[in-house]
Amino acid sequence: MGLPSFNWDFLSLLTLLSFGRIGLAEELFGLQMEHTIHKLADDYEVPVGIDVPYLSSETLEFPPNQVFVPMVKQVDVINPTQENIRVTAALVNCTYFQIAHLLDVDVKPGHIYRIPVVFLATKTGTFKGVVNIKVKDHGSLSLHTMATGTPNLYGLRSVSNITIRIDSKILAPIELYNPGKTSYFVKEVYTTERFFHLSLPETSTINQPRKGQLLDDVGRDSIRGKSMWEIRPRETKRIIDLSFTATVSGIYVGFIHLTLSNFSMIVPVEIKVLEESLVFHPWKIDFGMITDRNTLQHRTVTIDNVNFDPTLFSHIHSDNPNIEVWSNVMGSVLPPKQSVNATLSVRYLGDENGAFSGTITVMTNTSNETITYHLSVLQGSIAYSRNSVFFRIPTRNSKSQYGCQSDGSVENTVVITNRFPAPAEIKSWSCDNDAFQVNLHEDVLDVENRILRPNKRTNMWRVRFRTPTSLSKEKRNSIVVGKMKVVSNISVFVMEMYAFHGDFHLHDDTSQALSFQNFLYSSRSRSTVNNKPKSPRILAIGLGIVALRMHNPNPVDIHVVQASSNFQSIQVSVG
Repeated sequence: MGLPSFNWDFLSLLTLLSFGRIGLAEELFGLQMEHTIHKLADDYEVPVGIDVPYLSSETLEFPPNQVFVPMVKQVDVINPTQENIRVTAALVNCTYFQIAHLLDVDVKPGHIYRIPVVFLATKTGTFKGVVNIKVKDHGSLSLHTMATGTPNLYGLRSVSNITIRIDSKILAPIELYNPGKTSYFVKEVYTTERFFHLSLPETSTINQPRKGQLLDDVGRDSIRGKSMWEIRPRETKRIIDLSFTATVSGIYVGFIHLTLSNFSMIVPVEIKVLEESLVFHPWKIDFGMITDRNTLQHRTVTIDNVNFDPTLFSHIHSDNPNIEVWSNVMGSVLPPKQSVNATLSVRYLGDENGAFSGTITVMTNTSNETITYHLSVLQGSIAYSRNSVFFRIPTRNSKSQYGCQSDGSVENTVVITNRFPAPAEIKSWSCDNDAFQVNLHEDVLDVENRILRPNKRTNMWRVRFRTPTSLSKEKRNSIVVGKMKVVSNISVFVMEMYAFHGDFHLHDDTSQALSFQNFLYSSRSRSTVNNKPKSPRILAIGLGIVALRMHNPNPVDIHVVQASSNFQSIQVSVG
C-alpha cells in the first residue's frame, strides 16, 4: 500500500484487494472479525416454502455509535437446499458500511455462512445502505442497513479535506479529550500506510520523579511513556503527530489506529496532492439541506494561486443543469502566490428531492479546476398561521374585547403545518424576547407527538404576552417584536411575533387613484378607528374601473383580506 490511491472516499479503500491478508477491514480496523460456517441446529426450522438461500434478517440496524469508533454486527446466509451454494461477493452502496473481507466460499446444505458487517461513521448523521450478497445461480440477497453516527466524545477529528501541492509537507497533530472522571490510557497508536509517518510531539517532556522515588533510565523512560499516554479527566492532550511529504500528485487515503483502555478508534486520513495550479481549501463542499428552490446556499472557500502567473477567473458551473452556481470572484484576477476567500452560492432549480453530489468547475485563463460538492434537497416548509403570532395589546377601554386574561396578558395558540413531503420533528425552539412566554401545547407534551406527518396541522405552542407596565401607559401606537427560532430535523426557520398597542388606522390616498371620465369618485377624510370600519362613499356613473390605494401608517403589516360595496352594480376585489 505504498502508492497513493486516486478518487477514493475514506471507506472506499476497504473495497480494494486484501493483498493476501486475512481481511483488509480486519487489518484496518484492528478487529477480530471471522467469517465462519456453522451447521444448522437440529431444532432449527426452515420457514415453510423456502427452498432457496436466504438471509437470517433482511435488515441490520446498528445502535447509535460515536464517529470514528467501528462497530461490527453479523448476518447469516442460510442454505436450506440439498446442494452446495457459492457466495461470491458482496456489494455495498454506502461507504459507511463494509464487509470485513472478500467473499468466495462454498456453503454446504443445512449450513449457515456468518458474515460480519462493519459500520464506521466519519461524520454525524443517520445513514442507510444496501448490501447485495451475490450467490451463484441464485442472484443477490439484499440486506438493508441503517446506523447513526453520534459526536465523538473524545474530541477526535479526522485529517481530511486537506489539499497541498507537490514538494510540500504537512504536520497534523492528533489530540484526545477525556470526558470522564478517571484517567484513561492510550495503549497503542499506529498506521498501516507507508506514506504516513507518526512521531511523538516535540513539546513532550519527561516527568520528574516524585520525592523519594529512585528511578534508573529504564524507569524514567517508562514513567515518560506512561505520562505521554495517560489522559486525565477533563484534559485534552496531543498524543501523536502525523507527517506526510508530497512527492507524487494524487489522493492519499489511510487510517490512524488508536487503542484505548476499553476500545479502539480510527482516524481517517485523506490528503489531496496537486501539481502547481489553484488549490482550494476545502476541496469538498457540503451545501447542506435546500428546502426552497428560491433559496441560495453559501459556502466560503480559500483559493491559493500557486502559479507563477496571474489567474483570471472567467466562469463557474456545475455538472448538474438543475444546480446553478455563482461566485464573487468571477471576473477578478488573483496575483501569483496569493490567496482569496471566495463565496460559492448554489441554487437548485429542479423538482426532485434527494441527495446530489458532483463537481463544480472553475474556469480560468490557465486551467479548469474542479471541486466536489454535495447537497440535499427536500422542498417544503413548516407553515404557521399569522394570526396566531399576532397579539393585540388591549387598551384600558378594550380589555375584554381581545381575550385579555385576568392578569392583563394575552395568550394565543400557535398552529403549525408540515408542508414537507417527509415527517418533520420539532427539536428545539427559543425566543429572543422574554415578553413572549412560550410553552408547549398539551397536545405535544410527548416527544412522539412533535413528529409531524406531511400536511398535518398541530397545536404546537401556547404563547402568552404580558403587557409591560410602561407600554400600557403609552397613548401612541407602539409595537413589541419577538423572534422565535425553531429547529427541526429538516430546516431552521424563524417565526416573527408581534404585539401591537393602540388602534389601527387605514387612510385611502386619493391622489394615487386611477380614475376614468365616466367614473366619479369623491372622498373625504375617512379612517378605520377603534377597529370599526368606515366605508368610503362612492358615486358610480356608467361603467369604469378605479384602483384605490391605501396607506398604512402603522408599524406592522396589515393584510386586507376582504372588500365589499353596498351597491350591487359595483364589484370590489382585493388586488
